[in-house]
Amino acid sequence: PGKRLKAVRLLQESAPQIEAQAVLVSAMLTDTNPGIRLRSIKILKNYEISELIINACIKILLEDENEAVRQQALEIISNHPMEKSLPVLQIVSVMDENEYIKAQAAMTLQSFRESVDPDAIEVK
Repeated sequence: PGKRLKAVRLLQESAPQIEAQAVLVSAMLTDTNPGIRLRSIKILKNYEISELIINACIKILLEDENEAVRQQALEIISNHPMEKSLPVLQIVSVMDENEYIKAQAAMTLQSFRESVDPDAIEVK
């Protein structure tokens, strides 16, 4: 983990680039060390939040076992709300094992609902 952590730190010090973003997203999704996943997601907060990052955060929120990593993913989703995040927020607000994460997901969901024009939502 020492070499991987050094690599993540080097990416943190470099200017945000597409290649670095891809490496960080890969690390936050696949590294077995939760410290590296956490560091990667924290660094990604400094990047322009792309759909790639949102999709990765959704996956983390639903699948990562580490509460700190899930909490950081939720923070990114909360600060960059997208309609595609709504179903995930609904699930997490009810099913996450961490009460803080459940509450934050519920608050984000409520905030998103209040900010959306009800006439703009398509019901299928």
